[in-house]
Amino acid sequence: MKLFLHILCLCLVAISSIAQQRLEKESKYLIEDVDKETLTGMLDTLFAEGSLFIKRTGINSRASTERFVDEYFESTNNALRNQSLSLRYRQRQVSKNQEKKLVQFKGLVTGLSNVQFEYKFDVPEFVDRNNIYARHPLLGYVDKDDRERLTYELARFDIVAEELNSALSLSQKRQRWYLSDAKGDLLTVSLDYVRLRSFPFHEFTELEIEINENRYTNGDKAERAYLDAKQSQVIELINKELPLMTVDQRSKYEKMVALVENSLVSKVKSKFVWVMYAVIVFLAAIKFKGL
Repeated sequence: MKLFLHILCLCLVAISSIAQQRLEKESKYLIEDVDKETLTGMLDTLFAEGSLFIKRTGINSRASTERFVDEYFESTNNALRNQSLSLRYRQRQVSKNQEKKLVQFKGLVTGLSNVQFEYKFDVPEFVDRNNIYARHPLLGYVDKDDRERLTYELARFDIVAEELNSALSLSQKRQRWYLSDAKGDLLTVSLDYVRLRSFPFHEFTELEIEINENRYTNGDKAERAYLDAKQSQVIELINKELPLMTVDQRSKYEKMVALVENSLVSKVKSKFVWVMYAVIVFLAAIKFKGL
């Protein structure tokens, strides 16, 4: 009987997870050697309300500036990165005194180009420090009703939630243009200025053109074809203004890890304790010989 109930619970979690899975279709680009004002001005000229593209297509547009702080998690054997997965706790600044928080788990969908699955998990309003899971670096960010669902999703990739720890933290300023048609939100054009929140503060600039995830997830074949066409139209328009932008579908986590791993300063920082130990030994040796 206990075995039956356990299997039933797992089935319910699986059904719930499938129902809450979202699909994201986005094209990502790295942009180099273009200053922020020029980039923002160029995209505003293309997509701001009243621009030529907006008038011709009958699409509506609105712009916003958003700020995020993202904390990414990883295992000691890099199980997430090795499978092109990312798991983050995001704090989004909505207004001066208000922010939204959530945990997101993402990965590539097999057989679909530039499409990711995404699961979102609620964050508790108040943390119960008497609960052992609430003190965990990851699970403490996840509402207790969502912890089992997160654990299940990670387990599908042979990842144990309890073994994950914070890997790095990023700050992000986003200039975003929301495009919509008669049905509602269509897609977004986002210009992201991403910065590592610890020394040596690596940075990169990413451009992201993303189809609205609700419409893409729930759309039939015809709807998805329409959305794909609109995304391609926007990409082609931007390409004419920025022909040298580089296609890079890696997650922000993967991009920043690559910067850190290829940085001499970051390597010295990671070995700082040993460097200091070597310096102390060296100075001690000199002092000893001086005596």
